Amino acid sequence: MDTIYLRQLETFIQVAECASFSRAAELLYLTQPAVSLQVKSLEENLGVSLFVRQEHGVSLTDAGKQFLPYARDIVNAYHEALQAMARVQDLEEGEIRLAASTIPGEFFLPRAIGQFKQKYPGIRVKLEISDTRKALESLVSGLVELAVVGYREEQALVDFIPLAADELILIAPASSPLAVGNDVDWQDLVQEEFILREPGSGTRQAAEEVLAARGRTVKDLKLGLELGSTQAIITAVAAELGLGIVSRWAAAPYIALGQIKEIRSAGFPVSRTLHLATRRAGRLSPVARVLAEFLQHISP
Repeated sequence: MDTIYLRQLETFIQVAECASFSRAAELLYLTQPAVSLQVKSLEENLGVSLFVRQEHGVSLTDAGKQFLPYARDIVNAYHEALQAMARVQDLEEGEIRLAASTIPGEFFLPRAIGQFKQKYPGIRVKLEISDTRKALESLVSGLVELAVVGYREEQALVDFIPLAADELILIAPASSPLAVGNDVDWQDLVQEEFILREPGSGTRQAAEEVLAARGRTVKDLKLGLELGSTQAIITAVAAELGLGIVSRWAAAPYIALGQIKEIRSAGFPVSRTLHLATRRAGRLSPVARVLAEFLQHISP
């Protein structure tokens, strides 16, 4: 493939994702005029306008919207070809992009990737951490090849492979009068404020399922805060702002230090499984295939 044309496609994709020539230039380590020139050359080659230039950024034209998935496919195919060559050379080089929700991204994958890098030191791993919904969106849209999530969200475009077991637990401030050990009565729980992850996170979805199994919803709780990270919930609980529902992996060090405590009630703790997600219709690059196999054969 002509490297100039490939560079034009990559630049077009970056501008489309950023909706900004200047931001795309920063990410590509180019000047803004260079980015504008590449996009203009691509538009001239295609005979269409790809962007509507506006005072504060750009947006895709109808032609640009139709061309974007094809551009991604072309760029991805090119990189897959490079990675295939790396496999021939014993995977001495290559790159893999994966997405993860918070718990696997912060507690499972760092150690797993470290072990993978010991075996394949030339492979670059780029990890994007968000919530389950966003991680799966990145997977389906082709921005990443693999995703590791804390909740299995059934959909036609994704296959899920079990990886590791985790538990969701109910935590309270260390000073809370709620008892440790015996189950706490639901009526005592509903008097307390709760701190939950945001909608779209695997932890939030699992918590909602536990409540639903007991004929209740989040609306039955006094929801004081919705926070975008498990660490923020643990910090807020330690600061006596309410009760939280978090992964045991994340809470264990703070329980050991006496900063928070685990209480049992309303079906908690809850067992759940972390899953490796792949695109059902997609074909994994050699590097992604090796990493997927590696993740399935390590202990958490």
